[in-house]
Amino acid sequence: MPELVVFAVATPKPEHVEKFLELISAHAAFVKENEPDTLRYNVHKQVTDGKVQVVVLETYKNKAALEAHGANPKFQAMKKEITEQGLLAEPLHIVPTVPHAGFESRL
Repeated sequence: MPELVVFAVATPKPEHVEKFLELISAHAAFVKENEPDTLRYNVHKQVTDGKVQVVVLETYKNKAALEAHGANPKFQAMKKEITEQGLLAEPLHIVPTVPHAGFESRL
């Protein structure tokens, strides 16, 4: 099975943008150090018409790696904190994909 690529799009409430970015950035560092089958976990911030969206581009070695990421207690704790503190203005939008065409990087 090819790698799995996930786009996760979050829209934090304006008053919670910095808190959300702090949580997701810390989680990205955790993933890098603790999930070897998570091949990429890039956090991007988009600002359009004053609305901030955070897009996380995730690449997993396989389905088991994606499932392990979702089941990780650290991820579950972050998810719970985001929910309990009401940080998001809209539901999280997850787009799972598999590569089809193109190339990874010229770097």
